[in-house]
Amino acid sequence: MDPLDPLEVKNWEGVIRGKGPMKLDLDELERKATAASTGHWMRGTDGWDVVVRTETRDWPIARTIGGFDADYIAANSPPVTLALIARIRELENVAKELLDIADEHAWGFTVARERAAALLEKGAVLP
Repeated sequence: MDPLDPLEVKNWEGVIRGKGPMKLDLDELERKATAASTGHWMRGTDGWDVVVRTETRDWPIARTIGGFDADYIAANSPPVTLALIARIRELENVAKELLDIADEHAWGFTVARERAAALLEKGAVLP
């Protein structure tokens, strides 16, 4: 059973609200983003809702119901997904580092606070 298969999930509201069986597998998401179509993802024309623009043409990659999700899908292109994954991993590593600093040193709180502030100021950036 696939816990996120729309035909098998009986309680989508529970999944959406974080009460369902949803855990991000960053390695799998990274693999899929790396394998996805390259090029500029955008809302399409000519009947396709999401296309990948290359030097020679627009290649259709997704059609949405009524086009409502097309902008969202196009905005989540592989480079964006990979940048978000990198940011999550960076934040996880820094969180572990901050815990170690706080545990090992009496002055750890100050150092941890400075490191966290610098990380938050940086924000998420595309490669």
